Amino acid sequence: MSKVYPFKALRPNTKVLNNFTVSFAESEAREELLERIKHFPENFLQIHKPHLIAGGEMSANEILKASKNSLKKYMDEGVLLEDPKPCIYIYMQINGSHTYTGIIALASIDEYKEGKIKKHELTRIEKENKMLDYFERVHINGSPVLLTYPDDASIDTLISSLTRGKPEFNYTSNDEIEHILWRVCEPENIEALAKHYAKIKNLYIADGHHRCAAYSRLQKPGEGFMAYLVPAGQLNIYGFHRLITDLDGLKRKKVLHELKEKFLVKKVEGEFAPSAPGVIYMFMKKKWYSITIPEALKKHKNTRENLDVSILDTYILHDILKIQDSRSSTKIQYVNGNTPLERLAEAVLSKRARIAFALYPVHMSDVIKVSDEGMTMPPKSTWIEPKMRSGLVIQKW
Repeated sequence: MSKVYPFKALRPNTKVLNNFTVSFAESEAREELLERIKHFPENFLQIHKPHLIAGGEMSANEILKASKNSLKKYMDEGVLLEDPKPCIYIYMQINGSHTYTGIIALASIDEYKEGKIKKHELTRIEKENKMLDYFERVHINGSPVLLTYPDDASIDTLISSLTRGKPEFNYTSNDEIEHILWRVCEPENIEALAKHYAKIKNLYIADGHHRCAAYSRLQKPGEGFMAYLVPAGQLNIYGFHRLITDLDGLKRKKVLHELKEKFLVKKVEGEFAPSAPGVIYMFMKKKWYSITIPEALKKHKNTRENLDVSILDTYILHDILKIQDSRSSTKIQYVNGNTPLERLAEAVLSKRARIAFALYPVHMSDVIKVSDEGMTMPPKSTWIEPKMRSGLVIQKW
């Protein structure tokens, strides 16, 4: 049984909608963001990451104070408006050839703690603690956890019937992604959605493990966290690449020698995106290499240990590079899987990193198997889309 609840969302008014919300890419590109904010100062990052906008350094306390001040200001000025009654929201995102349709509602923190909402990745403690501190002091979240479930035709049919009317908004953001949202506020329609989702045995976290972990330490029994629920068949999944920034004196020649003792390692000409599981690509000292995983390393009983990302974590990062815990190590930088491979090479050539590893994506069926087996993958094992723009729908408590 999977519980979903309506809530009173805080949403930007339609006049500022396009410029208020922020994509992940924009939040990482500070210079472009600052230029945009000169012309459109109302922006969700003023609440979420004010230190990116401030000219100088800010302490943790100053950041949280600025976040609360911006939230109050936007609510007082009507930039952010709270819906008058609890609703469930149907959200459709069209990104190129991909269309994603699901509901935004509150999911049960109790079901997460009981293991009915299943996770597949470990979290990084530092990031989890930062999110917890933010949630405790600012009392909002503008980025729903992405949850998934096995495809269900009856839910698809119900959602289709509820989207026949005029949406609350339909706009295309500056990254050329179309966003459409409908409010479902009628009690009978909310009840119909709740009954259909109650038939789903388990939900699975596709994106948002850190948010769930932080929520679980914050929320009381019976409370809920904002989630975007999308059927598994609609999701688009990429790998997550790794940059190794420090070898702690380990010579790259020795790294290569030890790799060849366990794997079939070959130099490759040009840049190759991993095209199938079982082969990891590595860029080191101006050269790309393919690392083919032998069958002997993929004979574990559980799904997790046979995955490329786990083999990389265990046999290469831990055994060869001596990284004891990828969850807490500061020697690893994670790069989302739709990043062009030349950027990984550039990081090594510019000496911002010593080695780059590129991975083929984990299949969604394996993600679900790992979750059902009660296992977790190494941190940042998957990059799953859709990614919602932050600030589009906000939970406030």
